[in-house]
Amino acid sequence: MIKGRLYETTPEIDAVELSWWERFSDLEDRFCWVQPASVHRILRGHYVGHVMSKVPPDATILELGCGTGWLCRLMAALGAQHVVGLDFSPSQIQVAQRETTMAGLDDLASFICARPEQLIDMGQTFDAIIAHGFLHHLSTSEIQATVALISALLNPRGRLFIVEPFRRHPSEKPGPLFRFSVGVMLRLSSIANPHSRWRRLAETPRESSFRKQISQRDSNVSPRGPSPKEIPFIPGELDALLAKHFTIVKQKPCMLISHLVVQEWLLRAESLPKRSLSAVHLVARIAALLDRLALAEKNIPTKYWVFELLECVPHRMS
Repeated sequence: MIKGRLYETTPEIDAVELSWWERFSDLEDRFCWVQPASVHRILRGHYVGHVMSKVPPDATILELGCGTGWLCRLMAALGAQHVVGLDFSPSQIQVAQRETTMAGLDDLASFICARPEQLIDMGQTFDAIIAHGFLHHLSTSEIQATVALISALLNPRGRLFIVEPFRRHPSEKPGPLFRFSVGVMLRLSSIANPHSRWRRLAETPRESSFRKQISQRDSNVSPRGPSPKEIPFIPGELDALLAKHFTIVKQKPCMLISHLVVQEWLLRAESLPKRSLSAVHLVARIAALLDRLALAEKNIPTKYWVFELLECVPHRMS
């Protein structure tokens, strides 16, 4: 039986999680989750743009668990004037600062190596806070503590935005639009995969090496993983964890498997960089469109992680 989310973590479990990130963080950045700036703008620009439309132009935005700062840079590129990224990893913050300088965005995005409670001690508050793919890596008690910290860091009329994976509980089989969209995306993936009958071109040792590393990163049994602590939310779970401090005013699906399709083509580009990098952008656009078509279906099999955008306000505003 697959266990649900841990209520309390332990030092041993946290050590395993940290070890996983130390081993696979580069793969996550390059291929699996973050991906190049041009790609994540195609896949995620629509919902990040929605976040930007909901906050004033001069709003101060905080991203919790910013990692290498890709989302902060994307928000700045889409119109944010003051974005602060927070992460407790010095190495991730160093990368974030370097990449932001290289992108010429130092005036719009800055980074702090600290924990959220340290910002409270400094008396800092923000007009908007975003937690993107962050909370589902935490235990229940850690999420409760993080939500309370967010409430203390958010200005009285501020907004909280959350992007997290969910597993839906379908009551019926998915409809034809879902089956068509996902079917085309799976075919696109298989074309780039060396183990597929659709693959016609040989892979280089470099591509083969990256694929071997990625095959080793899934440390859990579905629906967990690939990192040891992460698990998608079930219906009603995150609502209950937010309920003490926030009201969800809007919740909408924003991504399904488009990033997994692009992952295959980014790996393929390691063998044919001159041809495949341009193909990656085309595939990303097709997959992003198909993703949104598939997400129009309410009945989505539980094996899929449905990434959803939640817009929340403090109880004093609702």
